[in-house]
Amino acid sequence: MAPLDFDMARFGILHDAQYESSGQRLATASEDGVVRIWNSEQHDLLMELRAHKAAVLLIAWAGRGLHASLVSGAADGSVVIWREDKHGQWNAVHHFFVKGPATAVSFCPREYGLLMAVSGGDRGEVCIINRKEVTASPLLPSGEQWISKGFMAHDDGIIALSWAPSACPATLAAGPAAARAAARGPRRIVTASTSRSVKVWRCDDKTDTWSEQQ
Repeated sequence: MAPLDFDMARFGILHDAQYESSGQRLATASEDGVVRIWNSEQHDLLMELRAHKAAVLLIAWAGRGLHASLVSGAADGSVVIWREDKHGQWNAVHHFFVKGPATAVSFCPREYGLLMAVSGGDRGEVCIINRKEVTASPLLPSGEQWISKGFMAHDDGIIALSWAPSACPATLAAGPAAARAAARGPRRIVTASTSRSVKVWRCDDKTDTWSEQQ
């Protein structure tokens, strides 16, 4: 029996495809500006997510243990955060823009909450997007708020970025015994640019600022 194929050719060029952490669903990013979610076993199309007006270039799932979430970035710099509020019911919960085409996107380890890094264009800037719960006040109703903060990582465009594991480096080297006693490590990101430079960045939790790790 011939293997089943995902029927994607009719949607134009496929730019990205990512499994969710359970492996049960696959998300794809296509030239027609649509994010599609597929059943991994039967290869059935489950959902089409439409919010972009340009080709979708990249996608990423939030890690296991977080509410089912996706982020997608497009050729016009639009970035959309999607959330599955009910099974099979997806909504765009936040929409923002980076300068130039989105070039890299990644959710951080779940221990830090719903947090992601995005880069775009040739400016070398990393944008950190953080979700926070807002309590009711005389000025704002209760709900969620998406906070964006950027830092310059390179003089040229970023082509890749990735978060370090949440465990501190000493824990990774020492093994399980140290892991039980060690605190969560600081947030760290590695970035790579078009000039072939690679840098590691570390966040100071007290000031919420990023600096290059020496």
